Amino acid sequence: MDAFTFRSFSTPTARPEANPAALWSLQSELMSYAVELFGPRNPDKTLYQPEFDPDGPHVRHRWNFDGAYAELSDTSKSDWPCALYELAHETVHLLDPRGIAGQASVPKASFLEEALATAYSMHCCQLARLPFKPPSGNYNVAVSNAVRLGQDFFGICRRLRERCGHFSAATAEDIIAVVPNCPRDVAELLASPFPGRGY
Repeated sequence: MDAFTFRSFSTPTARPEANPAALWSLQSELMSYAVELFGPRNPDKTLYQPEFDPDGPHVRHRWNFDGAYAELSDTSKSDWPCALYELAHETVHLLDPRGIAGQASVPKASFLEEALATAYSMHCCQLARLPFKPPSGNYNVAVSNAVRLGQDFFGICRRLRERCGHFSAATAEDIIAVVPNCPRDVAELLASPFPGRGY
């Protein structure tokens, strides 16, 4: 694998699974950049060290919901570009992981939030000059509709988060208020829960 650099992070020789310090460094870089683009992290939720899970990638909440962390796929154990793509996606969710202790289930992310997470992954790979596979399935549906909001999609998402408190709290009315020319059907889809596991 050719080495890559993301901001001040450069790929080490050891693979991700064998180098938790480097993986944490990448997580910190990705979170720092996400905060620049989308606003501050929820200060009440601690960001923990990324781990790996055969069913990843996804966000995993701690047992007491004091914080959360990314669980990456088994492929990412030995593949830094894959780790960057997956970790960037989960970083968007980790800005403000939903869920509280005693809650029966964690609220689903919306199409808007999944579109943003996917777009951020692709953006970070482009910055690192890494190839990536185009999104497929419902992730492609999410991104394809999200780009109809306008060229400043990241800025629009930040304004929606500031208005609503969370990306997935944005309703169709909120989206239209921020993007008045957004078609109603697009706004309704982006505000709807993402099918499947999400996050």
